[in-house]
Parts: sequence; C-alpha cells; structure tokens
Amino acid sequence: MLKLSLRAMIIAGALFKAASFLFVSLMNLVFRPYGGAYLALLTSIYPGYDPVSGPLGILLGTFYSLIAGALAGLLFGWIYNIFAPKI
Repeated sequence: MLKLSLRAMIIAGALFKAASFLFVSLMNLVFRPYGGAYLALLTSIYPGYDPVSGPLGILLGTFYSLIAGALAGLLFGWIYNIFAPKI
C-alpha cells in the first residue's frame, strides 16, 4: 500500500477546513440562522473568534480553521502512514 504525502495532506486539510468555514460564515451573513450552532461551537474553541464581529471575525476564524485543518491533515496522514502495510 502506498504512503500518503504529509505535505499534500496538510495542504488539503488546511484548504478544505478554511474553505468550509468561510462558506458557512458567508452564508451566515446572508441567511442569519445558517450554521449558527456550528459557529457557536467554534466560538468556544477558537479564542477571540466571534461570529457577529463581521469581517474581522471571519478572517480570524478562517485563519484558525486553516491551522486546525493543517493539523488534522498532518495527524491523519501520520496515523495512516503508521498503520499502512509496509511493502
């Protein structure tokens, strides 16, 4: 079985999480209750993030999501490579 590229997993995880967060945040601006529970959850996880603070909050949340996605991609790729059969 092939091993995963950690660099590719980090980039993919970071971009996917940041894009997902940005989409939900922008939808929340247009359709106010959209994603409210998700954004409230992130308020308790990301220090300084507040979904009602406008563009600054969206930028800060996107930055936090970029970092969280990169760490998730790194962790997933690292664990996968540990358990992938050695050929």
